[in-house]
Amino acid sequence: MITPKIVCKSTSRKNKIQTRNKMDIIREIELAEERIRLFILRTPLIESKELSKLIEGKVYLKLESEQYTGSFKARGSMNKLLSLTDEEKERGTITAGYTHTHTHTLQLWGLILQKNRS
Repeated sequence: MITPKIVCKSTSRKNKIQTRNKMDIIREIELAEERIRLFILRTPLIESKELSKLIEGKVYLKLESEQYTGSFKARGSMNKLLSLTDEEKERGTITAGYTHTHTHTLQLWGLILQKNRS
């Protein structure tokens, strides 16, 4: 069996293009879900009748606006904080954004994680 490959931009500082095994990416997603499970709400999927009609198929919307932070950024930012190395934690985090949603999300998670450590 031939394993499909996915070409994606590396998250390393060298910013190289890497070819990664699809199963490795699926495993990374599963690990992220395990890390954030206790902190994230299970948000509903609702069918979008208009979009479904438009493409003549089923379209579902994931209501991430129902997260504690009001946005999908809750998942990615918590996963990042939980996967920081000790050295990265020591240096701290910096964020910037146009709407400040990501900044507020990181701030909330930082407070929650700090409280859980105490």
